[in-house]
Formats: sequence, structure tokens, C-alpha cells
Amino acid sequence: MLGDTITVTVDESPVVLVKINQDYYSAEYLYKDSVGEYRLKVRHSKSGAERKDRHNAELTYLKYATVNTAEEALKVYFVMEALPSISTLELALALTSWVSANSGEVLEKLEGWQS
Repeated sequence: MLGDTITVTVDESPVVLVKINQDYYSAEYLYKDSVGEYRLKVRHSKSGAERKDRHNAELTYLKYATVNTAEEALKVYFVMEALPSISTLELALALTSWVSANSGEVLEKLEGWQS
């Protein structure tokens, strides 16, 4: 079990999300303030005819609309999928290390449509 709270760091500030729901193989965490809300959804399921294990973590941010600005929604997610007998841990660690390397340089390049 991941716990009743999860802390993510956004712009060097910790954001503590509190579990608001848990059903079967999923959980949802939330942090809300007057400006917006963060949601983290963690889901586990079976996928395809091969019945692969599928694990998904999705972090969203909703910045509330104001008189002068429209609502903004952002989403980032991560999926691991393999047969139950095969671990995706090493591959997942390799990918997350790559995207977080160099203080976000790789992510900036991805946002800039570089491939």
C-alpha cells in the first residue's frame, strides 16, 4: 500500500496529496487550494488477450479560472505493462532516470517536439 498521503515536489515546493478514494486496485489522492488542485491516480489492471499486468500513475493539475484567465489543465502519466511473470522495474527505472536527467533538459526537449 502506498499510504494515506503522497508528497510530490512542484517548483521545489512539497505538495502533500491526501487519499480520497480507494477501490479494488486503484487509489486517488488530492490537494486543493484557492488557486487549483493536484490529483494523483494510481491504477492497476489487466490488459489485452495476454492478460498483461498494467500499472498506471497519473498526475494532473487544474488551475482554476479567474476573472482574467481561463482554466488550465495539465496531465503527466506513466504506464508499465508486461506479463505477470516479467518485472518492468529495471526498464521503468531506466526511463525515469533518462527523463529526469540534467535538471529536466530531456523533458524540455520533448516539450520542444525534439525526438
